[in-house]
Amino acid sequence: MDYVLNFLELKKREVIGFIEAKQAKQAKQAKQAKQAKQVSSIIDFNLLRDSFDKFLIQQALEHTKNKTEAAIFLGLNRTTLIEKMKRLGIENE
Repeated sequence: MDYVLNFLELKKREVIGFIEAKQAKQAKQAKQAKQAKQVSSIIDFNLLRDSFDKFLIQQALEHTKNKTEAAIFLGLNRTTLIEKMKRLGIENE
Protein backbone atom coordinates (compact mmCIF):
# COMPACT_ATOMS: atom_id res chain seq x y z
CA MET A 1 0.00 0.00 0.00
CA ASP A 2 2.87 2.38 0.80
CA TYR A 3 4.27 1.62 -2.62
CA VAL A 4 1.08 2.84 -4.29
CA LEU A 5 1.02 5.99 -2.15
CA ASN A 6 4.65 6.74 -3.00
CA PHE A 7 3.96 6.19 -6.67
CA LEU A 8 0.95 8.52 -6.54
CA GLU A 9 2.99 11.15 -4.69
CA LEU A 10 5.69 10.98 -7.40
CA LYS A 11 3.10 11.33 -10.15
CA LYS A 12 1.52 14.25 -8.30
CA ARG A 13 4.91 15.99 -8.12
CA GLU A 14 5.50 15.34 -11.83
CA VAL A 15 2.17 16.90 -12.69
CA ILE A 16 2.85 19.89 -10.44
CA GLY A 17 6.30 20.30 -12.01
CA PHE A 18 4.79 20.12 -15.48
CA ILE A 19 2.17 22.74 -14.60
CA GLU A 20 4.76 25.05 -13.04
CA ALA A 21 7.01 24.73 -16.09
CA LYS A 22 4.11 25.51 -18.40
CA GLN A 23 3.13 28.55 -16.31
CA ALA A 24 6.73 29.78 -16.32
CA LYS A 25 6.88 29.40 -20.11
CA GLN A 26 3.61 31.31 -20.53
CA ALA A 27 4.85 34.08 -18.21
CA LYS A 28 8.07 34.35 -20.22
CA GLN A 29 6.14 34.54 -23.50
CA ALA A 30 3.84 37.22 -22.06
CA LYS A 31 6.86 39.23 -20.91
CA GLN A 32 8.48 38.94 -24.34
CA ALA A 33 5.25 40.03 -26.05
CA LYS A 34 5.01 43.04 -23.74
CA GLN A 35 8.62 44.00 -24.45
CA ALA A 36 8.06 43.65 -28.20
CA LYS A 37 5.02 45.91 -27.95
CA GLN A 38 7.04 48.52 -26.05
CA VAL A 39 9.79 48.46 -28.66
CA SER A 40 7.36 48.79 -31.55
CA SER A 41 5.71 51.78 -29.89
CA ILE A 42 9.11 53.46 -29.58
CA ILE A 43 9.71 53.23 -33.32
CA ASP A 44 7.67 55.85 -35.14
CA PHE A 45 6.93 54.14 -38.42
CA ASN A 46 5.41 57.29 -39.90
CA LEU A 47 8.63 59.15 -39.24
CA LEU A 48 10.63 56.35 -40.84
CA ARG A 49 8.38 56.31 -43.89
CA ASP A 50 8.50 60.09 -44.24
CA SER A 51 12.30 60.09 -43.99
CA PHE A 52 12.56 57.39 -46.62
CA ASP A 53 10.05 59.16 -48.91
CA LYS A 54 11.95 62.42 -48.53
CA PHE A 55 15.24 60.75 -49.41
CA LEU A 56 13.77 59.03 -52.49
CA ILE A 57 12.08 62.18 -53.73
CA GLN A 58 15.25 64.24 -53.30
CA GLN A 59 17.29 61.63 -55.16
CA ALA A 60 14.74 61.45 -57.98
CA LEU A 61 14.70 65.24 -58.32
CA GLU A 62 18.49 65.37 -58.45
CA HIS A 63 18.68 62.75 -61.21
CA THR A 64 15.84 63.96 -63.41
CA LYS A 65 15.11 67.21 -65.21
CA ASN A 66 11.82 68.09 -63.56
CA LYS A 67 8.99 67.05 -61.26
CA THR A 68 7.13 65.24 -64.03
CA GLU A 69 10.08 62.97 -64.78
CA ALA A 70 10.75 62.46 -61.06
CA ALA A 71 7.13 61.43 -60.56
CA ILE A 72 7.34 58.95 -63.43
CA PHE A 73 10.62 57.60 -62.04
CA LEU A 74 9.00 57.11 -58.59
CA GLY A 75 5.78 55.65 -60.02
CA LEU A 76 3.66 58.51 -58.70
CA ASN A 77 1.25 60.97 -60.22
CA ARG A 78 2.76 64.43 -60.53
CA THR A 79 0.16 65.89 -58.18
CA THR A 80 0.91 63.21 -55.58
CA LEU A 81 4.61 64.02 -55.82
CA ILE A 82 3.92 67.74 -55.33
CA GLU A 83 1.64 67.04 -52.34
CA LYS A 84 4.32 64.85 -50.74
CA MET A 85 6.96 67.48 -51.39
CA LYS A 86 4.83 70.12 -49.64
CA ARG A 87 4.10 67.80 -46.69
CA LEU A 88 7.76 66.86 -46.33
CA GLY A 89 9.08 70.39 -46.80
CA ILE A 90 10.98 69.66 -50.01
CA GLU A 91 11.58 72.62 -52.27
CA ASN A 92 12.71 72.22 -55.86
CA GLU A 93 13.40 75.28 -57.95
